[in-house]
Amino acid sequence: MSRHSLFSDSLTPIPGYEGVYYITPSGDIINRNNTVLKTFPTKRGDAVELRNRGQRERILVSELLEKVKDSNENIGTD
Repeated sequence: MSRHSLFSDSLTPIPGYEGVYYITPSGDIINRNNTVLKTFPTKRGDAVELRNRGQRERILVSELLEKVKDSNENIGTD
């Protein structure tokens, strides 16, 4: 697995996973240990497994990118 700089301007915290998982504009998911997570193909697109409150969740990368986009738009409208 490759590493990514957590201090990079291109990383955005994923809403609901702040401080645990980050995402780049290209869809790379990085954990707090600065490791890029592996994605796997599904019928609907690439997905990744994230852990939240002890539960494992499979979520599409496209949905995570949309969450980040929506949260950034909501911040801009205040």
